[in-house]
Amino acid sequence: MTGTTWSIHPQLSLSAGGIEENDGLRQTRTAEEILRRFETMPGQVLADEVGMGKTFVALAVAASVAREAAQPVVVTVPPRLFDKWQRDIGRFRRRCLEMPDTAEEDRLRFRCAMTGSEFLRCFDDPPDRAPHLVLLSNTALHRMDRDPLIRLELIRKAMGLIRNGDSIRRAVRRWVHELLSGAGIRKFKQDVVVELLDRPPAQWRALLERRGYPLDDDPVPKAFSDAIQLENLQRTAEVLKRIPLRKSAYFAERIAEARSELGAVLSDLWSQVFRHANIRSPLLVFDEAHHLKNPNTRLASLFQDPASENTSVFSDAFGRMLFLTATPFQLGHRELLEVLRRFRSIHWSHMPTDRRLGVVDREIEALASTLDLAQSEAVRLDKQWANLTSTDVETGSEDGVADDWWNGAAQPRRRTPAMEATISQYARTRKEMGEAERCLRPWVIRHMRSRVLGSSTGDIPRRVVYPGRGIEGERAESGGMDIGGDSRFPFLLCVRAQTLLTRRPSRRAYFAEGLASSFGAFLETSEGARPVDDPDCELEDGAEDVAWYVARLRTFFEGRSVPHPKVEATADRAVRHWAEGQKVLVFCHYRMTIRDMVEAIDSRLGKEIGIQAARALSLNKTATKEARGRVDRICRRIEDRDSPLRKNIGDVLQSWVAEYAKLPSPQVDMIVDLLLRTLATPGFVVRNFPLDRPEVRASLEADRPTITEARKAAEAVAESLRLRKGNRLAYHGRVRSFVRHIVEEHEGNEPREAFLSSLGGMQRDPVRIAHGGVDQATRQLVLLGFNSPLLPEILVASEVMAEGLDLHLDCRHVIHHDLSWNPSTLEQRTGRVDRIRCWAEQEGRSIRVYMPYLAGTADEKMYRVVTDRARWFQVVMGEKYTVDESSTEKLMSRVP
Repeated sequence: MTGTTWSIHPQLSLSAGGIEENDGLRQTRTAEEILRRFETMPGQVLADEVGMGKTFVALAVAASVAREAAQPVVVTVPPRLFDKWQRDIGRFRRRCLEMPDTAEEDRLRFRCAMTGSEFLRCFDDPPDRAPHLVLLSNTALHRMDRDPLIRLELIRKAMGLIRNGDSIRRAVRRWVHELLSGAGIRKFKQDVVVELLDRPPAQWRALLERRGYPLDDDPVPKAFSDAIQLENLQRTAEVLKRIPLRKSAYFAERIAEARSELGAVLSDLWSQVFRHANIRSPLLVFDEAHHLKNPNTRLASLFQDPASENTSVFSDAFGRMLFLTATPFQLGHRELLEVLRRFRSIHWSHMPTDRRLGVVDREIEALASTLDLAQSEAVRLDKQWANLTSTDVETGSEDGVADDWWNGAAQPRRRTPAMEATISQYARTRKEMGEAERCLRPWVIRHMRSRVLGSSTGDIPRRVVYPGRGIEGERAESGGMDIGGDSRFPFLLCVRAQTLLTRRPSRRAYFAEGLASSFGAFLETSEGARPVDDPDCELEDGAEDVAWYVARLRTFFEGRSVPHPKVEATADRAVRHWAEGQKVLVFCHYRMTIRDMVEAIDSRLGKEIGIQAARALSLNKTATKEARGRVDRICRRIEDRDSPLRKNIGDVLQSWVAEYAKLPSPQVDMIVDLLLRTLATPGFVVRNFPLDRPEVRASLEADRPTITEARKAAEAVAESLRLRKGNRLAYHGRVRSFVRHIVEEHEGNEPREAFLSSLGGMQRDPVRIAHGGVDQATRQLVLLGFNSPLLPEILVASEVMAEGLDLHLDCRHVIHHDLSWNPSTLEQRTGRVDRIRCWAEQEGRSIRVYMPYLAGTADEKMYRVVTDRARWFQVVMGEKYTVDESSTEKLMSRVP
């Protein structure tokens, strides 16, 4: 083949996926452009901003290619995103491929491969069963496959080399379960495994199905059997010769040794398998491609440099490649080039004759030269900018406002020498960056998110950012938060210790960052403990003078309870939005801060619930304990499955569910039960039930209300839940959105029931945590609840929750309690709630982003540096930076 021409799938409709028509059209045009570029380019980087639907663009390209290809398209993703991709593929083929005469599973057949053997099996299927798409874990091909039947085939073949080895063969049959070990082999009975050893693997599937072990595919891929060489068999035979013939005192030790040796043979064999598998696919889609920036990693080693004599798994395997990344320009320009060089691994015979490897190599090298020049000019601009002072800014500004100085600088009579040099360098940088953009354009496609919400909402800003003390009064420009009272003393000592560190190159005051986060985090960092999700952090307070200040600080906190000003402000803001019926996502860096934050929020929630209950029940504001007790009784009546009140409210909720979709009764009951568990919480009752109406209150509180009283109370509750509360959509609308999500994302009875059953483990706490120390199952349940109208309503999370997760379906408030030196980290966090079809779009209200920082502390320094760096990331690609005290001090003081 001397070229490839693919057209967009004729029955594709991305808008049918439930997004706005404009987004669907943009995604479709992007897919068409990628397919057009594939005619002459080996690969493309799709680098849209976070949350713009890169997955669906990639699936549109994959479906279009697979429709015209004989081999499957391969989509490679990190393990943590595997489930998300499976759901997206299911939704894509259900809703975006308009093929009513084709069964859903045949519209885009896909198979998952978490191991190497599963991946190879995907290429053995006959055409009528072959997948159109293979979803491959990016770790599957560089770790040994532990499939027991794969090992059994190696043993079976090796046994054929053992001469006069009847006793050894009998021992193998006797100890095969112990030799292979693990649950994978023990699910097969001993006699079944022995029977497999006497047959070629082509007969295994039929045999296993007859014996009650149905399989989806042949258990041993053809590529594996073909790759086994005499050397592998001889090594395996030697292992088998050493296994014990009978039980003895050293039996377990000798079997374990044989297992280990067999594993070593298999490890070497797998590298041969992939080198000789001769995989062929028209397209590779690679998610999170920025991880390919380092050529020395195992992930990058999957790709073959044509200049090398060695082969790799992906050597000559793919006709084209599509890389996905939301952060391409936060790579260094040389790292970006390394990513582009992975395209050199394609099967070049699929390219036009005038677009072969040599031509493309020369283009990449020309691009490298252009990017080098643009980068060097940008670095010069960075250095020149550092020479500007506040005097230059004031001179260039007509009214002395720093934000306006650049416009004033356009008039030559107002330029200082430093400004003149900066403007000249700016012009040179802009010229070279324009040329770099022109040269990059054939390789990279990037769309930026609209800065306003959808067309139906007018000019409402998509995001509103409240820095510093904006968290207290929601003022966009308000400076840092003041530190007062007893909490001022430790911060004064900390500033003194930081000043000492500026005299020592490469010193960083982790204790100061901890102190700005919470007093608990200070105690953690000042002991040299590592922050929860930053294994590179080490305490650098070794100097004796700095240690003296740190010791005084620690002494100050002994036996003393001092409120932390930023923790207090964050907790106040979270509870304020909770009182409005809004969900809030809080990001913290330290586990101790997460602990302190949850304690502060829980304390405020308890008080707020009591105050609201007393107000609603027309009690004195001091009678919060009595009010809370009465609300708790109402909750117990809703929980009581024999209660008429529960039945009547449940009937209302059932009718709401039925408004959107006709679901089987058991599933409706499961949804209603989940909703009732949320309704039967004090926080929900005091905010949403009409307790201020005496007749309703009497029915809700009655020990045994009549059927009529219970029905009227339920009707009043339903009426209240249909009303919009301030800026928050009515609960009825939230339920509708929840049911739509269940129907669209989990189509089919089994997937839907599995999803609803998983939510059945939901706890009733309004505040939950999610960090690396929380087990995966619990974390997943918390995230599912937060991303719905269920509980929790406030989520306090660490950095491990900042990528690859959807938290946008019921939340539009993000608090970056702890900032970061890297602006991409903050963008990734906010991107959890800023996505297509996010809650902000449904409510028609802006996403609110809070970036609190304490004035005059390490907190303010981090804010100044990260906001400055966010601007410079758009100029100096992959800006290299250090975060020692001296460097950040200089960055903080330079002109924005």
